[in-house]
Amino acid sequence: MSQYKPAPHHTVAKSRGDPIKYVFLWPAFLVVLAVGLFPLVFSFSMSFQSLRLISPIPPKFVGFDNYWTILQTERFWHVIGTTTMIAVISVVIEYLGVNTCRPLDG
Repeated sequence: MSQYKPAPHHTVAKSRGDPIKYVFLWPAFLVVLAVGLFPLVFSFSMSFQSLRLISPIPPKFVGFDNYWTILQTERFWHVIGTTTMIAVISVVIEYLGVNTCRPLDG
């Protein structure tokens, strides 16, 4: 009887030290970072400035004044209440729907 020897194959353990995977991963990582992180940082930095889109006045740094102004408006708190109510109702409906629509054992 001849003894069967499987052909050697490339294992995951051998490929962990292979640096070529980083050549393919880094461009994708940088694109995701640029597309996701740049707008976030840019928007955050712009939120500390007074900016008029129509008139050609350059932006002026105002610090937390924009945040204090919006926290003092009644409309902001109404929107926060409405959003919270929609979120709570949605979670309750989802919870009840998942727990009541289980398949019957049988």
